[in-house]
Amino acid sequence: MTPASKIIITPDGKIDLSSLLGDLPSEFHVEVDGEYITLTKIWYLRGVERKCETTIRRYVDGDLFSEFLGLYVADGSKKLDRMRFSNSNIRYHKKVADVLKQLGANELVAYVYYSNPDSQELKEATIRFEALTGAEVRGFYLDERARTPLFELDVYNKLLAMFVLAVEKTFRKAAVAGRLPKKLVARYLRGVTEGDGNIRIRIGKVKRGEEEKAGGFYLRISEKNKEIAEDFIKILQKYYGVKLHSYGYDHVATLSLWRLLELLSDEVLPEKYADKIRRRLLIAFRRKNVPWMLLRLVRAFGDNTFTVFEASEVLGKSRNHARNSLRKLESMGYLKSWKQKISQKRDGTPIRRLFKLTRKAFRVTRALPSFFPSPSFSSFPFYYPH
Repeated sequence: MTPASKIIITPDGKIDLSSLLGDLPSEFHVEVDGEYITLTKIWYLRGVERKCETTIRRYVDGDLFSEFLGLYVADGSKKLDRMRFSNSNIRYHKKVADVLKQLGANELVAYVYYSNPDSQELKEATIRFEALTGAEVRGFYLDERARTPLFELDVYNKLLAMFVLAVEKTFRKAAVAGRLPKKLVARYLRGVTEGDGNIRIRIGKVKRGEEEKAGGFYLRISEKNKEIAEDFIKILQKYYGVKLHSYGYDHVATLSLWRLLELLSDEVLPEKYADKIRRRLLIAFRRKNVPWMLLRLVRAFGDNTFTVFEASEVLGKSRNHARNSLRKLESMGYLKSWKQKISQKRDGTPIRRLFKLTRKAFRVTRALPSFFPSPSFSSFPFYYPH
C-alpha cells in the first residue's frame, strides 16, 4: 500500500483517496481505475467462495473530507460492520452525510434517541434532520439521558466502514509525522473539536470594580483510545505548539491569547464557541492587547513598512513601549523587521529598523470581524494585500 508520506493532493484541493490506503487490511483486493476505487473481499464458508464488493469515488474535497475524518474519529463507530455517526448537532450530521454521498454512499438511514418521544421538539428536529441530510429516520428510541434529540446516521456497508477507519488512521499518522498541509490538519482538528472537544473560558470580576477579566482559555478533548489521544497530542504540538496534558480520558491545554488567535485564523475552533471567544477577545480589546494592536497597525500601514516612531503615534504609546510591543508581535510571527539606511546616497546616514506586517497578521485580522458583529467594529476600515 501507499505510505503516508506520499499522500496526493491535487492542484484543485482534492485528496486522492488511493494514496490513503496504507492501513487497509491485507485481505482486501484494491483496484484503482480512473475516478473510482473498487474494494473486494473474498472469503470461504464451508468450502464455498463468498465475495462482497463496493465502489468508492477516488477524489474528494480535501477540506470537507479532513473535517469529516475528525468528526468520525470523535463520534463515529469504530466497529467494522457498519458506518455509524452519533451526535445531537444536526449540522455536523449534514457534513458527514455530504461526504458520504461524495464517496458514493446514497442509502443513508438514521435513528433518534430522546427523553420525550412525543414532543414537538423531536418532530421538528426530525424534519430538519431529514431535510439537511437526506437520510430517512426509521426509528425512535426512549433515552432518559438525552435532553436534546440524539441522532445516529447509519450506512450498512461493512467495506465502507473498514475503508473509512483505515483512511482516518493513515491521515492521522501522516499529520503526526508533519506530512500534511496545515490547512487540512486544521480542518481535521476542527472536526475533532466539534465532536470530542470542549472550550471553556474562566471569566471573573476584578476586585477594584466591575471590569471583567479572563483567567484562562482552556481547550479540552475527550478521547478514551490511548493511541488516538497520543496522536492528537502530537499533532497539536507539532502544528500549533499547543501542549495537551492528560487527566484520564480528558486531555486539556491552556491557550495563550496569540495561540487562540492562530487557531481562530485557521478556523480550528467551531462556531458553537463563538460567544466564549468573543468575550475573551473583547476583554483583550479593552486592555489594548494583541488583537487591538494588530487591527490598529493594519488600518494605519496595510502592506507598507513603518518605524517604531510611526507605530508609537498609531498605538498611542511611548517609543520604548511601542518598541517592546512590536518585538512581542514579531516574536509571535505577526511582524518582520530589518535594519535599513534612511538614505542610500549619503555615508553615515542613520540606520533605522523597519517593520512590516506578515501574512499571518492579515489572516488573523481578517478572521476577527466575524466575531464582532456590532456596526462599530464591522465598519472598521481594513487593508488586505492580495
